[in-house]
Amino acid sequence: MKFYLMPNPLKDVAIARAVVARLAEHGAEIYLPAAQAGQFGDYPVHLTGDTAPIADCDMVISIGGDGSIIRAARVAIPYQKPVVGVNAGRMGFLARIESDQLHLLDRLFREEYSVSRRMIFDVTVTDGPKQERCFAINDVVISNALHSKMADLQVSYDGTPTADYRADGIIFATPTGTTAYSLSAGGPIVYPSVEAITMTPISPHSLISRSFVFPPESRLTVQSANSAYTPNLHISIDGAIKLDTTDPAASVEIKKSSFMAQFIQFDEVDFYRTLKEKIISNS
Repeated sequence: MKFYLMPNPLKDVAIARAVVARLAEHGAEIYLPAAQAGQFGDYPVHLTGDTAPIADCDMVISIGGDGSIIRAARVAIPYQKPVVGVNAGRMGFLARIESDQLHLLDRLFREEYSVSRRMIFDVTVTDGPKQERCFAINDVVISNALHSKMADLQVSYDGTPTADYRADGIIFATPTGTTAYSLSAGGPIVYPSVEAITMTPISPHSLISRSFVFPPESRLTVQSANSAYTPNLHISIDGAIKLDTTDPAASVEIKKSSFMAQFIQFDEVDFYRTLKEKIISNS
């Protein structure tokens, strides 16, 4: 089997080395980013300067926390390869292997696993003549580019203006992302296999601050509702991609992608038990 490993260089390197050693015992072909050559110089790995080898790999292994797993999933999406997360972080809600469970890697070679396919977003930011397109696996957060000020935002559903908000921002979450920032802002928890788009305002200046749940085929567009107060938008995608617009008429379109994020899981994962153990019990 062939694997593309994406260890977080800021996490415990010993865990990543143990993963490499375990895979090597099975004769696996292992690829790693060339930037981490110094950490794996004595190990049987192939170092690569790009992600092209993923196309020929069976899966991607992320070693780190939830942020690392989301980054790995974004890299794997164009190749439509599944990701398995090894937890080297604090919570690791998306991880399916803890650092003391590396024996579970053996099951990959016996094909004793399933693949959970999850809805993600296509995000298009139109800023004058420029357009930026990317995937969102967890969420899209839209706020005022003047970070100290509230945002006046208008949300349209399939081209029809639906709601105006004056708030610190708005979170649009995938089902996977409803247990991340959206949860902290009071948004609903959506079971991962239920396809929906949730919208939750952040600290709205209103006596009513309810979340919306839209069907998966929705096309949602956000733009400034008052260019005098919100001349430019700040867009954060999965907390990793940051964009600031310059055109007061700029817009952000969010819709279901034709691609899916794919995560390896072992046996039948009890979502609610994981929720209790990793989020509720640590609250």
